[in-house]
Amino acid sequence: MPVSTPIRTVLGVAPCPVGFGFVVLETRGKLVTWGIARLYSNNDEEFLQRLDALISRYEVEILGVEDIAGTMRSSQTKRRIGLTVDYAARLRLPVLASHRVDIRRRLELPARAAKLAIAQQIAEVLPELASYLPSARRAWSRETNSMKLFEAAGLALGVLATELGDHFN
Repeated sequence: MPVSTPIRTVLGVAPCPVGFGFVVLETRGKLVTWGIARLYSNNDEEFLQRLDALISRYEVEILGVEDIAGTMRSSQTKRRIGLTVDYAARLRLPVLASHRVDIRRRLELPARAAKLAIAQQIAEVLPELASYLPSARRAWSRETNSMKLFEAAGLALGVLATELGDHFN
């Protein structure tokens, strides 16, 4: 009789200027929910309340965040990733921090693949997200918030790949 892997719920979180992108996956690869949680203030308390609501509602067992070591991120993004890690520690939730290089490797993309190429590959793995793919960004234009949805998905997939010891596709 085959041994089945227990179903675990993973939350990928990617802070952005208007709030944070999030994706909830189950270990069998089922996409449970996703979105951009918009915050109406710059208040970190609101950020933690929204995060807690997702963790509670979907009974999250593992969090995925970006490993920001050696990256250029805004002070707000760094602070919110730190808040996420600290909050998870208080809840005794394991956190896996993935670097972009790890996400690219697991998607079997070149080390210098553009964010759009990563998002397109994630949309192939999670086709429900395909309608949220942004168009190619011009050098002078700002990144769309929907890109944070794909970053969160990559982080959640990174947790699954680590848990299951596999590539995404």
